[in-house]
Order: sequence, then structure tokens, then C-alpha cells
Amino acid sequence: MPIHPSRQRSTRSSERPGVQQAEAALVEHYPRLVRLAYLVLPPSLGRHRRVLAAHAAVQRALPGRRTAIAGPPEPLRTRVPAQGRSVPSPRHLAAAHGASSAYAWVRLRVLRTALAYERRPRWWPARIPAPASLRPALPFVRGLRLFPRAGGAEELALDRTLSTVSAAVRAAFALRLLEELTDLEATVLLARAGASDAAGAVRAAGRLGSADRPRTESLLRSAEFDPCTLQTRPSDLLRRRHRLRAVASTAALCVMAGGLVVLATENGPGGPQDGPARAGSTAVDPAALLRTAATEWADTSRVDFTAWPARGDRTQDRDLLGRALHTWGHTPRTVHVSTSPGTLSVPPAQPPRLLYAGEVDGAAVVLFHDGGVRVVRYAEPLTGAGPAALDFARIDDADVTTGAAVVVSRRGDGARFLLAPWVSETTTRDLLAPKAPARSLKVGHDGVTALVSRPSPGGSCGSWPVMQLRSSERIAENHAFLLTDLGDLAPVHPCSCVGIPGFSRGGKRVLSPEARSAGVRSASVVAVR
Repeated sequence: MPIHPSRQRSTRSSERPGVQQAEAALVEHYPRLVRLAYLVLPPSLGRHRRVLAAHAAVQRALPGRRTAIAGPPEPLRTRVPAQGRSVPSPRHLAAAHGASSAYAWVRLRVLRTALAYERRPRWWPARIPAPASLRPALPFVRGLRLFPRAGGAEELALDRTLSTVSAAVRAAFALRLLEELTDLEATVLLARAGASDAAGAVRAAGRLGSADRPRTESLLRSAEFDPCTLQTRPSDLLRRRHRLRAVASTAALCVMAGGLVVLATENGPGGPQDGPARAGSTAVDPAALLRTAATEWADTSRVDFTAWPARGDRTQDRDLLGRALHTWGHTPRTVHVSTSPGTLSVPPAQPPRLLYAGEVDGAAVVLFHDGGVRVVRYAEPLTGAGPAALDFARIDDADVTTGAAVVVSRRGDGARFLLAPWVSETTTRDLLAPKAPARSLKVGHDGVTALVSRPSPGGSCGSWPVMQLRSSERIAENHAFLLTDLGDLAPVHPCSCVGIPGFSRGGKRVLSPEARSAGVRSASVVAVR
């Protein structure tokens, strides 16, 4: 019965040591491995980067896991001499020279990494030589320059000679003299490390050290080629200072550019409409809004918009108030803005006074008084269809009459008004029909009137609707007056010419139908602000 030989495990799998064995071999032979990597690395890196790259190549040789050891695969098309196929594996070669299989495996990984510094990456263009700076050098050292101790003239001559040959020749040179491998063993090891012409590299390395091998070996073991015994010097201090200033300047520019980008993003795609790009944070803060007490109008000598209390069912809606103030202080182009003649649409310089916040005719409306000569109306649709609107009107020298009403909503041929708290009687009439009786005008609990007809566009003679209001007996100026809507945010009152009987100064008193009839025939309608 024939005896079949038992199947042995592959040599490649047996060469993979555990993490602990690899770490022990790396720590024990660390100076030896770093010197080998330093000799193989290209001298074009410079002594400082060459030292760091040599330490990085050895430290990266440690496997991450026992089951899957990272590392470049063996070249598929490496040609190994025929006599090399019967040579024992590097495990036995290492053992023959007093090294463990773990050391041989780590040495192979170090050689692969060092040889890769002269190979072109796959993604790099074929006709352009790849710079060595594409491979990072670790560990990172900042502010210091590291280099081995300088040797004599012979060490310098040997270093120059090695700089003229390829990395594979330098690797073969170091393996033959430092690792004491035979030509055949060095050829097999270089082929496994990825050298394209391992046999040719070994032959070229033999010609370099053929004259005086013991002397050449002693030169390789000198401090000139020892990257573990280093000298330190500071880097270029002036250049580092200039770089630090350049980095600080670049960071400042980036911060400024980022702020401008954020500002432009908040401002919308087209930038601000007009005025300053951003109002003061206090002026557009809903918590800083001024609010007047509900009964203060009856106890103050200044009867104007500063005496209006905040009314409406959304006076405590901070989200709505915040959107209104933000739109006023930072108006995007998507918002429809209208201004009366001579009115500026700039953001508020101080916290405004809240007059109204509520829902009227399918829109959320907010009215502000800036404390000076402007009344501002913000409106946004409740359904989200359509842009928001921002209207500005001048109210110079506002008093009992000119500060008695503000348009809250305008729809079709009519408008709704927010009346002053001192208005005690509200009616409507036709100014072109002075003898017709006045009609009652309903006013809600929040001071908003029912829909009031507007004069027809173009000023036709069919009718001229007006509101006839009367101020409360609780203030000094207790009288009736007329207001009409001419398309502005603040309504105006008809003012008579001089000498019209029955009209007081400014048109504030309406005493008789005859006076109204005379005013219609001979008075002009002007805006009193």
C-alpha cells in the first residue's frame, strides 16, 4: 500500500507571526531595521526627512491584527532565478543567521515600504516622476531638524556613491554587508519585496563593495548611517515666523470671508434691499419692544402714537415679532417694500413701540412706531403663499387727528383701520353727499374697523367715502373730524381753504352739512402729516 506524504501548511502562512512576536522582534532589532531602511530610502529626501521616513517604515511594519496582517502583496510577475526555487524560505534563512522568523517577516515589510518610495504610485501619471513628498513621514517633528552624526571623508564618499544607484541596489548592498546574506538569499528577498530586477541589483551591489568589503562594512555601521543616534538643530526661525504670520493672516481672512458668507446667506440671494446690512441687536430684539399701558392715553399731555397701547391677539407671539423685526432690520429682496414720499426704509436705531400684532384678512400683521416720524407695517400670509410685505409711512407732528388711525389691511376697494384708543365714535359718510346721514362703522375689541370703502382711483365724481370720527371726552380736544384713505399707510383728512365757514383751522371740526358741502366744492385734499 503506497504511503502518501502528509500535506504541509503553506510556507507563506507559517511566515506570519503573531502581533506580540512581531512587536518583540521589532523592539529587539529596532536600530538594525531603521539603519536598513535609512540606507534603502532615496537620498533626495534629505537627511531630516530620510530619518523620519526610516523610523516610519519600521514602525508601520508592525501588523495590526493576528488574523489579517496588512502589507503589500507579493508581485505577481517577479522573476526569480531557477536556482532560487530550491532555496529554503526566509524563515530558515533568518534562523541560519541567528534571527527569528518574526524578524525576517518584519524585515521584509520594512524593505517593501522603503523600496516603494522610489516607485511611481498607480494613480500618478506615467511620464511624470513621482515626488517623494507624496508619502508622509511619521512621526511628525515640528521646530527641529534631525540628522545623523557627520562622519569623515570616506563616509561622505560612500553616501554619494549610494545616491547614484537605485533603491534596489542600495537594498542589496545593505543586505549583503549588514544582514550578511548571500547573493542568492538577497536576490530571493528582494524579489519578494517587490524589486523589478533583483538579480541585477545584487550584481550591481557586489561591484560596489568588491574592493575592500570589511572596510565598506565598517563604514555602513558608522554613525553617518545610524538614524537612531541623532543631532538636533532648530529649523529656520525666520521662515517659521513668517509662516506663522502667514497662517494667522490666512486664518483671519478665512474668518472674515466666513462672516461675509453668513451675512450674505442671511440676507438672501440678492443682498439687502437698502440701508445698513444689519441693525443693532437690541433694536431688533422682541424682548426690548416698547409697550404703552392701556389707559395711559387718558392721562398724558402728548396725544399721539406714543400713547397707543399694544393691541391684537398676537402681541405675545415672540416668533412673529422676531420675524417682523428681523425683516425690518435686515430686509431681503423677496420682501415687498413700499414707502411714502420722503420716508426712509432704514432699520430702527432703537427699540420701536409695538402698536398691534394680530391676524387680519388671512395675514399676520404687526404695526410699529419707531418713536420718531415713521409708522411701519409688517404683513405675512398665514397660508405661506406669497411674499411678506413691509410698508413705511411718515407721521410728522402727529396729533389727535393725524394720529387717529393706521391702515391694517387693504383688500380690493376697501381697507381696515386700527383706530387710536381715544376715538369714541366712528361713522362713515360720502363727502360728495354732505346732506346724507352718516352710517355706523363697526369696530372690533382690538380697535380694528370693518371694511371701509376707498375713493375710486382717478378721483371720479361719483362718491368720496370718508370716516367721521369723534375723540373721547377724556382728552382736551373733544371734537369730530374726517379721515380718508388716499392709498398711504396713514389716512389723511380733508383740509379746507381759508374762509370756508363751518371748518376750524386744519379741518378738524365738521359743524354742519352746509360747511361740508362748501368744503367739497372749494377745498383740496392734501395729506397732513
